[in-house]
Amino acid sequence: MGNARRIAGWLVAAVEPGEYVDLKVTPDGLELIATDSLREDAERFRGLAEMAALYEMLEDHTANSDWEFVRPEEVGALTSGALLADRVERDDNGEITAVGNVYWDSGYQQTSTVEELLTTGKAVWEGPR
Repeated sequence: MGNARRIAGWLVAAVEPGEYVDLKVTPDGLELIATDSLREDAERFRGLAEMAALYEMLEDHTANSDWEFVRPEEVGALTSGALLADRVERDDNGEITAVGNVYWDSGYQQTSTVEELLTTGKAVWEGPR
């Protein structure tokens, strides 16, 4: 769950910084917050397909922490939107044996997370209920 902390039973969100996108777990889900580096490289990201851009924007989180993109069928999700889990355990065959909280781009059919980040500086993905 990133660096969020529980104080008196309440989840207190803390920002997990990244090169292009900071992540913040909140009661509403996962906030993706654009950094100055993302704004500087905006045109490069606009030229990529949505998932390719998301993978690159979040690469430092997925490579250097417990965050991992998961496929919908791996977690029984009925969506085609992007899914990001805060913890994933896999067996030797790469099959998921345990998963933490999963956050998803529930608005993927109407909006682009990449474009939201580049124009407004923020996108919110739904989180576990």
